[in-house]
Amino acid sequence: MSTNPTQPRVTVVDDSGILTAVMDVDIIQAAATRLMYDFAARSGDSGALESLSVQYISELGADAFGYVAAAALKLLATCVLEPILQVVDEVAPTIPMRAQLADAARNANETLR
Repeated sequence: MSTNPTQPRVTVVDDSGILTAVMDVDIIQAAATRLMYDFAARSGDSGALESLSVQYISELGADAFGYVAAAALKLLATCVLEPILQVVDEVAPTIPMRAQLADAARNANETLR
């Protein structure tokens, strides 16, 4: 356990180097973890996902929500999706889930830019 009361902070500056925000990394990480699990637990309920988005934006503010959502996406990929893909690889190796996801990503990047 750390006895250092100083929490890690990140400063955000614009293109001119003017300070626009100071972000607390611990708060962002905690909110991202909660968001990840809240979204994963309600993945089949689009109404609940919409409500969660509104709830988190209201709680964090639109600017901080962007950082939290980016962190939550990474966590969702590593903590939820990857373990599921590993199970699919072992249990149903004939289902090319990783290849299908790669194709979907490639298609999205080619058509949605």
